[in-house]
Amino acid sequence: MATACDVGHAAYPSEFKGHKILPMEGVSLQPAFLGQPLQRAKPIFWEHEGNRAVRQGPWKAVLKFKGQWELYNVEEDRTEQRDLATSYPDKLRLLADTWETWAAASFVDPWEGNVRNDWGEELKSDPDAPQLQGKPFTVSATVQNPHPKGVVIAQGGKAFGYALYFVDGKPAFAYRNSGELTTLTAEQPVSGKAVLSASVDAEAIALAVNGKTVAKVKSPGLFAQQPAIGLSVGFDSVHPVGDYEVPNRFNGRVLEYRVSK
Repeated sequence: MATACDVGHAAYPSEFKGHKILPMEGVSLQPAFLGQPLQRAKPIFWEHEGNRAVRQGPWKAVLKFKGQWELYNVEEDRTEQRDLATSYPDKLRLLADTWETWAAASFVDPWEGNVRNDWGEELKSDPDAPQLQGKPFTVSATVQNPHPKGVVIAQGGKAFGYALYFVDGKPAFAYRNSGELTTLTAEQPVSGKAVLSASVDAEAIALAVNGKTVAKVKSPGLFAQQPAIGLSVGFDSVHPVGDYEVPNRFNGRVLEYRVSK
């Protein structure tokens, strides 16, 4: 944006249609086009799917999803092979705090799985989820609630993924392959303790309740790619698999669950 405004001789607005908007980020790259040095006083920040980094001068702090902050001097160690976190803890803490301040001001999702169920238990996504690309699979869960609603178990998102969940007490299963959504919903609601299962193969997708098939459709095919988002139990994270808003947390207990290939 900064470069586009500079090259196009455009003024960045402070509001749009009566609403204040965020200030412009970054600096113009036009000096680099002209062989001149860039003048940047602020750090550079990254965030992608829970992975984060910040660079200021020669220093770069990096945190891989679910890992710990690492510190590198990229002028001396361009390929980031020597972690200096223990050698320069104050420098690392300063950069990490700077990243957190930027993230809060920039509406960056925390990706910490800070979703809790009705009993205060923290619900987290599992990055080491089952590898399902090109494979048939079955997902099952034993749940309990007199009026169940929300996602029991989910993996993936808007491109590739599946979710076992409830709509108005009715068991449902959502399956996305290359963005195409297939949804199965039972005709009757359930109450109390129930065993849900959904199976996917190259021929059909079937939804069962307490061992009885309640819905079945032709399969759009097996996953063309591995779902990128990890396994979530009791909620759906980041991007919804089904036709609902995340996290759509489950209001009951997930007593047992399994994903088998």
